[in-house]
Amino acid sequence: MTRKFALPTTLAIAVIALSLPGVSTRADDYQKLFKKQQEGMAVFGAGNCANCHDGKAGKRDDGSRLMTYSEWRGAEDTGPHFNAFKTLHNDQSKRMAQILARYDGSNADPTQRTDCLACHAFAHDIPSEQKGREFDLFDGVSCEACHGRAEGWKAKHELENWREQSRDEWLKLGMYETRDVNRWAEMCLKCHLGSDDQTVSHTLMGAGHPDLSFEFFGDLYRVPKHWRDERSWLSADEGSWFAVRLWAVGQAVTLRENMNQIARSLATDGVPDFALFDCFACHHELQNASWRQQRALSSRVPGQPAWDASSWVVSRHLVDVVWPEASPRFAEHIATIATSLTLSNPDRERVRAAAVELADLANQLASKVVTKRFGLDDTKAIIMRIARDAEYAVTVGPRGAEQVFGALYALYRVAWVEAGPAPKGNVEIQKALAEIRSMLFDDKHESTPANFDADLFRKSLKNIAESLAE
Repeated sequence: MTRKFALPTTLAIAVIALSLPGVSTRADDYQKLFKKQQEGMAVFGAGNCANCHDGKAGKRDDGSRLMTYSEWRGAEDTGPHFNAFKTLHNDQSKRMAQILARYDGSNADPTQRTDCLACHAFAHDIPSEQKGREFDLFDGVSCEACHGRAEGWKAKHELENWREQSRDEWLKLGMYETRDVNRWAEMCLKCHLGSDDQTVSHTLMGAGHPDLSFEFFGDLYRVPKHWRDERSWLSADEGSWFAVRLWAVGQAVTLRENMNQIARSLATDGVPDFALFDCFACHHELQNASWRQQRALSSRVPGQPAWDASSWVVSRHLVDVVWPEASPRFAEHIATIATSLTLSNPDRERVRAAAVELADLANQLASKVVTKRFGLDDTKAIIMRIARDAEYAVTVGPRGAEQVFGALYALYRVAWVEAGPAPKGNVEIQKALAEIRSMLFDDKHESTPANFDADLFRKSLKNIAESLAE
């Protein structure tokens, strides 16, 4: 249950020419259709998938390798999704449930609470007659949680030509389109940011749940890799620039879902959920000359915690580079949320309208970047904008700085350096990235927000900008 940030050392580069499926339907339409298709379908369980994907199947007739169930479980069964339900049996989860039970009168056992099971145990809420004999709740967030219930698609999936089916045909059968990186990001965000049915409120956080700080590219590599990147590449020669597209899609979809989260929270009367706001406005050490005293903005209402703008810290630069004509509209709605989303007396209708408009703009942005061929010019332009914008990230705080680090790592270290050649200032840039990383994460990649040093952060970003400008 501890927030972590793991990083890839490289992206595997394949020589197989595969095209990305066509641009998908609007996100909310796709999700509604998928949810409807899942109703009443049986789940077979990860063990059923393992019958073919168990690592012993070797290679297909075309020479490609089956990705395996064992890879999903992770080395020594350490995969976070495989262990999601098991997490509810540890002491921290038990303490959380006991605290929550005192306030809501619900179950004090985390393995019985729906607010825990919603994300930690796939298919916990369906009748036993819809579960195959190989289904096991202890498989946690298992295969069908992301790929869809297997009853409808398993038979066709076993055919050699299964990839020739269209996305619409698979949707009718109940298979989720993970080969589209837009859809891929959406599926992750259902739990890692929240949806209509799955959410981490401030009440859960108050009981001990980590805040949901998510960076799609970096967090993706917390999951034991059981997929091949080239399945989602535009073509064989995209190579490591695929990291930029993966990062960009993650930013656009996260911004969109953050806006949907705000709109949902303000749909009813009452105080907006504290989870929408900056945690460190209230949870911080009492000390002189802290970075918190350096970050006040004119748009911030005195005495009110600021909106958690981490989803906007680097996505703003993505917009400026790939869709500059839309930048003023993004900025206008962001300013509305920053000034009008307050704990006391929020301008509910104004904020909801801005959030809905921003969600639509972010959805259009996702559609633009999901099939975009990024290269050095676009990537360098985004990096330079991020490196020269330390003050905004400092305003947002440690979670904003994490987004900056994730962006720079994906765009520079994984995409640019792997594609080669590295710029003349590579040594200094790598040193600056290492400084930021050591400030934000420990040796196990766990987040360490108390170590955030605004001055060092500014200095590191300045070094990156100057090194690239040489």
